Amino acid sequence: PPPAPAPAERPALGHKLALFGRGLMQMVLSTEGHAARRLDCEPDPSLLQGWATEHRTVVFVRHGESTWNEMFNRGRGLQRFLWMPLRLARGLAREAASIMSTESTFIDSPLSPRGIQQAGEIRKALRSNDDGHALLAE
Repeated sequence: PPPAPAPAERPALGHKLALFGRGLMQMVLSTEGHAARRLDCEPDPSLLQGWATEHRTVVFVRHGESTWNEMFNRGRGLQRFLWMPLRLARGLAREAASIMSTESTFIDSPLSPRGIQQAGEIRKALRSNDDGHALLAE
């Protein structure tokens, strides 16, 4: 029998359905909320006694706004819910237009135009650091 196709060679629709199923199972069966409740204690600094330590600055950057965030997280209060049907319809239309490709608004959401702008701004801010320390590795 021929080998199983690589993920990039799988039919796009089947790939999307498989990812959707796995994501749905993860969402239903996840215990992440329970783990977060167990981590409500402060770290014990005495655990570092005897270790060589030095001062470092670490900058964590998650990502800019994604198309998922654009649909479900934009706006506050009532405004968020009033505009959500329109944003959701636009997202579903994008998803339908790309149903036969591996592009997806819902699965591994790309950055929205606003997210691309945010990524450029953080890159510029990290490059413009003037205290002599490299904050952006390229």
